[in-house]
Amino acid sequence: MWLSKRHRPTGPLTAASRGRALLLAGCLLALTGCEFRPLYAERPAEADDGGYAASFEQVRIMPIPNRSGQILHNYLRDEINPRGQPVDPVYALRVNVTEDALRVGVRKDETATRANLRVIANFELLDTSRGVSTLTGRTATLVSYNLLSQQPFATNEAEVDARERALETISRDISTRLAAHFEEQQKAAQAPSQP
Repeated sequence: MWLSKRHRPTGPLTAASRGRALLLAGCLLALTGCEFRPLYAERPAEADDGGYAASFEQVRIMPIPNRSGQILHNYLRDEINPRGQPVDPVYALRVNVTEDALRVGVRKDETATRANLRVIANFELLDTSRGVSTLTGRTATLVSYNLLSQQPFATNEAEVDARERALETISRDISTRLAAHFEEQQKAAQAPSQP
């Protein structure tokens, strides 16, 4: 939106603007004081902690049944194992995917014009050496697509596209939660032990 010269601020900052700027600066300083570190921040070269990426290289993604599972497996490999799955993994990631479609947008002749596809994934990260679960979770997403009564091929393609969008979103959520989990583990391991 363009502002006319009459509405553009031209003078010095108002007291409210200065107050907001000072509040923002204070919040940023407070975050640095509590050791806040963004998950995807660049790390200095001398800090050879590996971060979550080193842990990702030790995760084997177990096969997921059905076509949706295969698609999700491939997305997870792109996120977690871009260089290939480990030969001797420390962790195993198990995922179970379910989906259901609900037809909405019903016309007077009782034909649906839109569908909602809900995809749910339950996941579990296992420590392979101890055989125990270190993280479990559930993630879900809902996507919509058009139902074209006279064009079944287009409807099928819309459903395939919606499913792939949903599975990509789920894979990003799972990998983000795994990254946060590994960061917490690493932070706990590096914390000085209490006497």
